[in-house]
Amino acid sequence: MRTSRRLFISGISALAAAIVTLPLYSWRKRESGSCLGESPATDINARGDVPIYATVTGMSTLSIPANINALRVTGYSAVGDGGGALYKKVGSEPSHAGKFQTEGGFWWEIAEGQDSTADMLGAAGDEITDDSAAVKSAIALRSATSRRYLVASVNTFCNAEMFERVIDSGATSNPVVNIVNDTEFWKLTGRVESVDGIGIRDNSNGASKIIINGADVIGSSYGLLSDDARLTDLRDVIISTSFMYSDRADVIALNHFDGNAQNFIVTGNILGTGVGSTFPGSGFGLSVAGTKGWLLGDSIIKFSRSEAIHIEDEQREGQISNVTVRETIDHGLYISRSAESGGQGPSDGINVSNLIVKHNKDHPNHSTGSKVGFYGIYILATEHGSAPGCNFSNVRAHGFEYGFNIGGGSAVEVCNIQNGYAKDCDCAVNLAFGATVRGEILATDCPTLIRSGNNSEIESVVTNTVPNAILNYVGTATNNGVLIRHLQFPKLLTHRGDGAEIFDLMDMPTRLMARISMRLNNSNHSFYMCLDARFNGMDFDITTGTDISSHIGNFSGATLINNSGKLALRVTSTTAVSAKRLIVDIRGDIYSSKDLLAY
Repeated sequence: MRTSRRLFISGISALAAAIVTLPLYSWRKRESGSCLGESPATDINARGDVPIYATVTGMSTLSIPANINALRVTGYSAVGDGGGALYKKVGSEPSHAGKFQTEGGFWWEIAEGQDSTADMLGAAGDEITDDSAAVKSAIALRSATSRRYLVASVNTFCNAEMFERVIDSGATSNPVVNIVNDTEFWKLTGRVESVDGIGIRDNSNGASKIIINGADVIGSSYGLLSDDARLTDLRDVIISTSFMYSDRADVIALNHFDGNAQNFIVTGNILGTGVGSTFPGSGFGLSVAGTKGWLLGDSIIKFSRSEAIHIEDEQREGQISNVTVRETIDHGLYISRSAESGGQGPSDGINVSNLIVKHNKDHPNHSTGSKVGFYGIYILATEHGSAPGCNFSNVRAHGFEYGFNIGGGSAVEVCNIQNGYAKDCDCAVNLAFGATVRGEILATDCPTLIRSGNNSEIESVVTNTVPNAILNYVGTATNNGVLIRHLQFPKLLTHRGDGAEIFDLMDMPTRLMARISMRLNNSNHSFYMCLDARFNGMDFDITTGTDISSHIGNFSGATLINNSGKLALRVTSTTAVSAKRLIVDIRGDIYSSKDLLAY
């Protein structure tokens, strides 16, 4: 026959009740061979332990020798019920629930240095008994006994796990924790807080494996600064499910230039910076310089004073995935590099997917209170381009001057943007001289769709709100202009309903060869038009046999014309139309070396 756990515990409880009628110290032998009841000199018995008693609930009737200052119990209400703990004698009644009183009025409390559990405070854990009081008391006790250690600087070496809560002594720029040379393995699961310096500094040289997991890192300057200017054979660093903060500098800074291999995984974290700084040009959420093999993923940057994500110099094999920047008062993602002639090695582009960046010009600490000069995605070009071949997928930029700012440089900058989205930006995308963008950018509430310099190209821009300008051209007419492969935008069409009317859509580009379609729906009166058109700088014509139109109700005769330098729609209607959305789609070659305003 099997005995249930409940019956087993009940049997032990009955046995314990009999045992606790006699003080345990009467039969435990001491080092001298005498009984504990025979005036023991210390708390230590022959086994190097303290006196052991049965249960907490049975202690109130016992008289403990006056020279005993610590003891153990094997359970709370029954021996072996999980409530065993070490207790120490105290001078007065403790304010928490982890206590009992013995004969003579002596008080005992759960000793520090052990995990206080609900079982120690009388919880049954049977899913029947209401253990609310015990659970709450255990949490309160753990909080009350939590310790915070003041340190100057902790130099940590290999094979160590750190779980303490430490705070520095306030020495300027000193790291709270310094991971030094030849650190083989180090792990942090505690809290590191700096008053006036760096939270954690990793400048170890040699093979190292570092894990920061389930931690809370607070830096007055850097939260984590990893910078080894010497040759690093291998560094594997994982920062996960942690809270990371910097008051005056970067939250996480990875600066490695001469290393053969570094591997950094930063995932599942919440990062944030303070609003003020004595370090100009700092305040990044994540800063990566010259680092190889890095991944930022599944994280939230709550606030950044400078660029939320700052990538520069000869970084390689970098990726960003599933990251939300909830608020920045600078750029969202900034990608730059120094010239190879300046001593930098080659740089790779990075892969970016599922990124959201939001700019808040109304933040009280914003430097200008304006969107101007701040960009969602900012690829800055210098000699030899910047980071060639960046790939962006599902990237959203909100509230910047430019949603996407794509640099050019002496080498043509090429990047791929799939499902890019710009919202409430002054301009959806800016193309520096020589930039080429493949893919599609969607725009909402962006007055200007494209800003471009010489010799640039973009594949597709689509907006669902009426723009003021299609293109703001800042290049020169004596150089090659910009080439737009696909453009879609809405216009609000109002027709009097008394015959043919002409509606200007946009400035005629410098050159045009494209398939143009338009559609408008007005209840039961609508039309669809599709045709191939070309403009060679002087003559505008529609290719014979390409006009495919459909008219419903009282619309007829929809076609395109050159209306004194403007691409225009001519359409006849006998029904009045008031501010209905006309969707204009142009697919082909739209080449321009001048502004293209929308009308």
